[in-house]
Amino acid sequence: MQKRRSPLTSIKEIFSLLENEPQNMQSICNKLSFSWEQLENYLQLIHFIQEQSTLVDKKLGQRSRILFLEQEAKRNV
Repeated sequence: MQKRRSPLTSIKEIFSLLENEPQNMQSICNKLSFSWEQLENYLQLIHFIQEQSTLVDKKLGQRSRILFLEQEAKRNV
């Protein structure tokens, strides 16, 4: 039984394929064994995250962290 990839692993694989040269949708789907719908869902997730303010994760102590959004203008991509 094949182990499922985590979303993080899948997104890393997508970026890894795109580092060297542009790829078309079918090529990415074939190389990663994705359906077009799966790839489209990951691309929508990537676009959504890229449009958001930067998430800051600060460690306050050994067991406490605080998360907040950086107060700067959103990036327009």
